[in-house]
Amino acid sequence: MTIHFPGFLSRHVVSASNGVRRGPALGVTAALALACIVAPCARAATPNPVPTNIQALMAPGDTVLAFQPAKPFGADMAGGALVVRHAQPDPATDNPCELWLLRAAGDTYAVTAKSGQTVDCRYNESAKNAGPMALAHNLTVSPTSVSYFNELQRGGTTYVFAWDGQKRAWHLQHVEATSVENGESGVIVSKSVLDYPATLPWLTVDAFAPRLIRDSLRTHRAVVQ
Repeated sequence: MTIHFPGFLSRHVVSASNGVRRGPALGVTAALALACIVAPCARAATPNPVPTNIQALMAPGDTVLAFQPAKPFGADMAGGALVVRHAQPDPATDNPCELWLLRAAGDTYAVTAKSGQTVDCRYNESAKNAGPMALAHNLTVSPTSVSYFNELQRGGTTYVFAWDGQKRAWHLQHVEATSVENGESGVIVSKSVLDYPATLPWLTVDAFAPRLIRDSLRTHRAVVQ
């Protein structure tokens, strides 16, 4: 099967001013989703080991699925983000995975914010069964943005959080959700794209839940291929 990548799908880049620039390349979520149809998504042959100072934050049974540092990071001189899967799920969400934002002081890290619903480990088999640092390729961190791609067998969702220097908070800046299915004449790609403030409300990283944007994703859904 030959897949033709449409040129009008765009790649998101979050800038230091919290804007989103678009180029002519294929969207991150859509590109990964299409690639996973042809062959299983690539995994690092040997994931980087979990840094000792990060492992010190973990409770017994926790697994660090991804970690990316950054200097500076938000309001701090250094920090980063990590994805952790706990031994037991949160009773409120039934989700064992969290996204943590960190502040670094020397070799020591401290958690400054958490999101218990950005990383899906309830229905996402790759996240539910991944080993230590095996999902590092899905986490992207810069001084002013944190992006995580929830990778599914035939699609996925990318959440991008940006640092707002005036409000001094991390908030949801961009969402891109893609689903892929086989049609009678070829592959059908459906895509939803949301951006703050045009189509996203103000949602800090710790207040975010997918149900809060479910209707907006449905409203802005379109077939792109």
